[in-house]
Amino acid sequence: MPDLKSHVFSFVTDFKYLLSIMLRCLVFLSPNTPSYHSFKLMMQEFGQCLAEDKTGAAIMFLENVGLEYILEYAKKYSNKKDALVHIIMSICPTDPEMHLRVLNKIDEMLGPDYKTLSGILAHMAVYNGAHGFEGSILDFYWTKAFNILNTTSPKMKANGLKILNEISRYNFTRMSASYATLRVMCSETWWEVKAQILIICANQLELIELAGLEEQSGQNRSNMHNTQEHGEETVEAAIPMIDPENQSQQFEQTEKNPRSNLNRSQAGEFERTHESRAGQGLEGSDFAMQRKDMVYNLIDLVDRIFHPNANVNVQKIGLVYLAKVLNYYPNLCQGYLDVLLSVDDDVRQTVLDIAPENQGEYNVVLSKL
Repeated sequence: MPDLKSHVFSFVTDFKYLLSIMLRCLVFLSPNTPSYHSFKLMMQEFGQCLAEDKTGAAIMFLENVGLEYILEYAKKYSNKKDALVHIIMSICPTDPEMHLRVLNKIDEMLGPDYKTLSGILAHMAVYNGAHGFEGSILDFYWTKAFNILNTTSPKMKANGLKILNEISRYNFTRMSASYATLRVMCSETWWEVKAQILIICANQLELIELAGLEEQSGQNRSNMHNTQEHGEETVEAAIPMIDPENQSQQFEQTEKNPRSNLNRSQAGEFERTHESRAGQGLEGSDFAMQRKDMVYNLIDLVDRIFHPNANVNVQKIGLVYLAKVLNYYPNLCQGYLDVLLSVDDDVRQTVLDIAPENQGEYNVVLSKL
């Protein structure tokens, strides 16, 4: 692969030719098959080799040659956008500025073609979500998501909600501005739309609760500091001993899996939550005042679309994603139980067999994003 990288960097035409061959191969592969997965891994290796170059050639080739080819294929083969986005994100350097540069270029090239743009951004949001949404990247996705939600196509609306779904895992201060829009969309007939709304609600309810625990933890630390000043107890006595070697291993494991929302340690979740809230200028006292209103609106959204008469796919999604917040919000339990008892035995068994540590891997596959 290094030799291939050197050869490709020598001639732009070779890069273009190689990419066109790879994309033609993709045409004959069926999604969700071993060969399709192998193709994605191969393109990932190729993209990483290109991205390692320090001259900036990778981003130049992607902007001037690669995106044109990839986006043309995205228009023709809408059910393979995940692989096409995988190629883009494998080649694109990890620097946030480079990501934003690619996002703006894609937006410029597709223009008013929101049918293609919405699907591409829905998949790209998953990759950006692994690093959180901040600054100009957050603004870009937020604006595009609402532009997409204002279209008339249910399929495109589902794509816009998928973008908000990814944002909702890390940010609740801005997401609260979307509640009115989500309430209107509860009347949509497409089950994918309602499923995405449910996931957003579950993400937000969990994030709000974790932020509340963070506030309480901060208060406890403050009280502990005051206690130390009065000589009643030392900070060292109040903090358990930590094995440095074990601590290093835990940190390494967390860094290896940035994409998982449910498997992150509470400490890491609190830190990310704090950064999201602090980044939007929301103080602890303000959060305490707004929490009740946010929870009320989120539970209202859940009640509108998650019930025994809902589409069975919506019921499945709700049973899986809401399970993680039932302990925090007991008033969800009765509705949850009603749905659980109303579904067929095979559906109920499937939901109950999903182990908590694997919930983060339970993905919603939207219809040809």
